[in-house]
Amino acid sequence: MSHTPIYRPWAIFAWWYHYDAYAPHVFDKAGSLAGASGFIGCGAAIFGSLWRARQQRNVTTYGSARWADSREIERAGLLGDTGAFSVAIAAATSGTTVPSMSWRSRRRARARASG
Repeated sequence: MSHTPIYRPWAIFAWWYHYDAYAPHVFDKAGSLAGASGFIGCGAAIFGSLWRARQQRNVTTYGSARWADSREIERAGLLGDTGAFSVAIAAATSGTTVPSMSWRSRRRARARASG
């Protein structure tokens, strides 16, 4: 290991208070670096938030979910006799009320629960 001393960053304040009269140029430079790093951090946060806000069309986190249209539902195979929406779509197109669960769905649910 090298013999370069590494100091605690927060110790600068105690040293500044005690030794500023002996080496003001050293503490002026240290204070400038500390202040500049704070402004650079704030600038980086603002830049990052603006950059993220401009990516609205690529958002994949909260708020990106949407309802599928009928073409996507059909492509996924959900409209057939065994599909999840077969009873709901049939009832909606015929004008009848939608039952809570079809006979076939109840039978499958019972089979899964017992097996």
